[in-house]
Parts: sequence; C-alpha cells; structure tokens
Amino acid sequence: GEGITLATQIGNLCEPEQALASAAVTMLLGGAARALLGTRALGGPAFARLGVQVFSIGLRSPLITSIPAAARVSQRLRLRHQQDVLFVEEHRPVLLLGRELGNDITIMDPRASRQHARIERRREGFVLFDQSTNGTFITLDNEAERCIKQDRIVLNGQGRIGCGFSANEVERDLVFFDIV
Repeated sequence: GEGITLATQIGNLCEPEQALASAAVTMLLGGAARALLGTRALGGPAFARLGVQVFSIGLRSPLITSIPAAARVSQRLRLRHQQDVLFVEEHRPVLLLGRELGNDITIMDPRASRQHARIERRREGFVLFDQSTNGTFITLDNEAERCIKQDRIVLNGQGRIGCGFSANEVERDLVFFDIV
C-alpha cells in the first residue's frame, strides 16, 4: 500500500549507516528515541518529492542524557499547559509541542503548526527549537517578548510560550515554564 511505498522511497534515500523516519513515524517514538531525532526536516528536491517531512535519526553529541548527581536536583524544566504539568528532565530529555495529537503538549489554537516546536535538555540548558510557520513567542523573566522562527532559544528562569501567537495574550493555549 501507500505506507510501504513511502517507506521504500525513504529507505532508498538513506546513506550507508543512516536512519530516516517520516514525521508520522517520529510521533510514535518514545522519549529516548526522540532524543536522537534531527531538529529540522531534511531538505532538497528528493525529500520534497516525497510530500512528507523526513527526519534523520542518529547520535546527537550536544544532547545530555545524564548529568552529574550534584546538578540533578535543579535540572528540570516544568511546563504547565491548561491542567497538565510536564517536565523536561533526565528521563524525558525531549518534549514536543504542536497541534498534532501525538505531541507531548497539544496546542489547539489554529495558529500553531502540527509540529510546532521541541524543547531539548542540552549542555547549555533547556533549548526550544522552533519548527513552525508562524513562529514561537517567548517571554523570559518579564523581559520583552521575543519571536523566533526556525531558530532556537535557551529557556532560562521562568516565562511563557505562545505557539503562533503572542505570549502576552490571554490565551488558553499558553505554556508556562520555570526551572525547578
């Protein structure tokens, strides 16, 4: 069927010792496997012809999978969205935000992309990568709001995240974060 044809086409694009996965497959991966995903879909004419986003899977050196015991207590990013509270930490080093139901935090606002952003625990701290069309709006510790598009930002202290809309809006889909 269609799935087998797509899998064959993706497999044919693989270099030796490379693993690729469609965006649909990445949504089924657990936290440990998600940590190995590339942050951006692969580009180029061959991938564009597939009609789906394709990500590489492999080792990513800047990603932290464990940290020294002395630092463990304070190295958790708490995210609050509506009634949910989630953490980015050693056991969940990657968290996905977006409109698609397979994301860790599902944003219902139509301005959010299906796979809007991801937050990773890295050496430099908790890093948000925007993968969206409309950008991600962030306020950090009462600083002026910033909008990032296809870029990254380190989340320090506490703040708010708006997926495709201002983090200063009174919006039910705002995501609040702090380091605990």
